[in-house]
Amino acid sequence: MSLRRASISARACPRNLGTETEKSEVYRYGYDQCWLVIDRDRWTEKALTRVQQEARTKKIRIALSNPNFELWLLLHLSEVEGGKEMTSVAVKARLRRALGGSYKKTNPPLEQLLVGIEAACQRAARLDGCDKQQQWPKNPGSRVYLLIRELRAAQRGSLTSFTQEHQILDVP
Repeated sequence: MSLRRASISARACPRNLGTETEKSEVYRYGYDQCWLVIDRDRWTEKALTRVQQEARTKKIRIALSNPNFELWLLLHLSEVEGGKEMTSVAVKARLRRALGGSYKKTNPPLEQLLVGIEAACQRAARLDGCDKQQQWPKNPGSRVYLLIRELRAAQRGSLTSFTQEHQILDVP
């Protein structure tokens, strides 16, 4: 199994997960998995539950960061204390400080962040604990590390069965 280049469509707060046509486009080209990477901060509990149900129906996996994606980036650079909620503003401010005072969402310092990807995965997993009772990670938390694990497994040719190993998306 090899990784294939995918075209990516990004929307800040999608109303739905796409039509069946869009979904079939993903699988028609032989992709093994489809992931939705989203922030928690702009979603109500009700909207997130609906998105999760729709994703499950369409076999789309969710990598949610709580409160925002910047938390995932921050985990590349430093530890984050679990059990103490953080606002989106606080996460962005801390990320800016960790990066030496500058952060642009549209142009993150990839070289600086990539060296910390393994640390980010470990930190995110510790924060998450992959609690199967939780539909999405607590604040602070990010499940982007699960996507990274799947990408690494695909690279090794040993793609795991996400729904068997991580039942977190199947919580009613």
